[in-house]
Amino acid sequence: MKYLHHLILLFSVVLHSQLIAQVAVPIDNYSVNVFGQVQLSIEGESGKYYILQAQHSPSFEWTSSMTLGVDGTMVISEPGAAYPLENYTVWEYDASNPGDIDGDGIDDITEFQNMPTDAPLNFAEAVDFVNGATSIPDAETFLNLADVNNVGWAPFLDDQLYVKFGILDRDTPEPKVYFINSNTHGVHYGFWNAIGADVTGDDSSGEIVFNPIQLNPNGLIGGYSFNFSFGNAYDFEATQRTYQLLMASMPFVQNNMNHFIGENDEDDYLDDYADDYEDSGIDVVLESVVFGNVDYIPLHQAEGFGFFRHMELDETPGSRDIVLYDALPNSLPRVGGIMTSVIQTPLSHVNLRAIQDNVPNAYIADPLSIDSIASLLGNYIYYRVEAESYFIREATLDEVNDWYEDLRPTDPQIPERDLSITEILPLDDISFDMSSALGAKCANVSTMRTFGFPEGTIPDGYGVPFYFYDEFMQYNDFYEEAEVMITNPSFIYDIDFREDRLRDFRDDIKDAPMPPWMMDALQEMHDSFPVGTPVRCRSSTNNEDLPGFSGAGLYTSKTQYPEEGHISKSIKQVYASMWNFRAYE
Repeated sequence: MKYLHHLILLFSVVLHSQLIAQVAVPIDNYSVNVFGQVQLSIEGESGKYYILQAQHSPSFEWTSSMTLGVDGTMVISEPGAAYPLENYTVWEYDASNPGDIDGDGIDDITEFQNMPTDAPLNFAEAVDFVNGATSIPDAETFLNLADVNNVGWAPFLDDQLYVKFGILDRDTPEPKVYFINSNTHGVHYGFWNAIGADVTGDDSSGEIVFNPIQLNPNGLIGGYSFNFSFGNAYDFEATQRTYQLLMASMPFVQNNMNHFIGENDEDDYLDDYADDYEDSGIDVVLESVVFGNVDYIPLHQAEGFGFFRHMELDETPGSRDIVLYDALPNSLPRVGGIMTSVIQTPLSHVNLRAIQDNVPNAYIADPLSIDSIASLLGNYIYYRVEAESYFIREATLDEVNDWYEDLRPTDPQIPERDLSITEILPLDDISFDMSSALGAKCANVSTMRTFGFPEGTIPDGYGVPFYFYDEFMQYNDFYEEAEVMITNPSFIYDIDFREDRLRDFRDDIKDAPMPPWMMDALQEMHDSFPVGTPVRCRSSTNNEDLPGFSGAGLYTSKTQYPEEGHISKSIKQVYASMWNFRAYE
């Protein structure tokens, strides 16, 4: 059956005065797939491409998707929930004479083929991937932009994997959507400064969180949540516009992105806005609902022995402590087991540490109200985390000692260190087998640049070899200082002394001079980047990103901003992080 029986031929004049033909094509069939997305069948043609226009509300019509044509019946869809048939129009364009939907002077086909740097449905100008992107064409790009950070102003983001977003001129006919590389920019203003943006009152910012275990209303497991900064709630019109602008540049989404509202703004949403969201296609989730009905999550199933301690954030646990936290610590050394009264996620830094060390880790709601837990504080215990429940009992000191004696390696384990590479190398000159000289992370990133991803997906850069670190340490007699430090009995047996002494050693490294030849080599490398580019300096060692051992969170990455002077400042900060307390432990 034909739902449209007429063709509309329109002409529009683009910047170079060329006439671009667009034709409204008949929609042969309308249906909705199992994910709740519209399926519009049309008779397609290779050499064409198709633009889906959606009427999201009486006052908001927007382009929702772009699809390259094939001969015969083809299906046109969009990332979000389906509207009725009458809300859609499908436009056909000639790929050899393409249009420019977003009016940025770059034709649709060129931008479609150059995602994520460009975006055919987004008025934002292209940005370098080290800063961000204007589209997220697939889940891999999302992961490359995402980071895990703890932020005090939005605790619901703690230990979540997320990408920050920002929209300039949101409420104008030419909104500009940016997805921020959250590995480079820890806060929004760093990105805005990097691209020279002028942020005004109608702009929006927030985060898109990846939830691997999210169960969506459409039955799909795994999805995304977008929230405004601080988890704020806004009126439906502003929220819908933000949601649809994001979705138009995230074509891989399968109607599995909801809108998250923080607990502080839940009353505003329920009292003022909730009715407007009914049947809107935007699923709203509230913080109190997400985290309110769960009383046990087995994050890492394992067993262990240790001394059971209720920890404050300013306290440092020992390697034989089984710790109970009411808030997640920013960092955690090796411990014997972990229990928290606050929700964790599978990708939290606490759980990654538990997996790395193979120790039990679970969230238990209000554990101190459970007598079998509270009564064991200050005692040696045996603790086991299983899929459906946990087990905890008192243990003897002999059991504890025997357990840790069995864990102790019988032979020393020293990672290979190759000092034969003495020059800074471009990533494209580094092969995977050079990891013993430049670190596993550097070798992995270099290898990924050979996988054929679109230009800019895997950032370009350089590898600074271990030789530089070794020469720097020798130049300042730091190996001798380290030897004196780690053989001091107080350092060995007093955990607080050890933490303080490591902090002092890191300060010494940050303040120390570099050899002149090293300063010159680093400056030459830095000068090869475009002027004004923030440069991300990341650790790459022989003790992280290894099979069976991620080393996640052990070391520190730093961004060198243009106003910070010589890049040796950030390099020395990364070098100092080799002696982070959590790394040493």
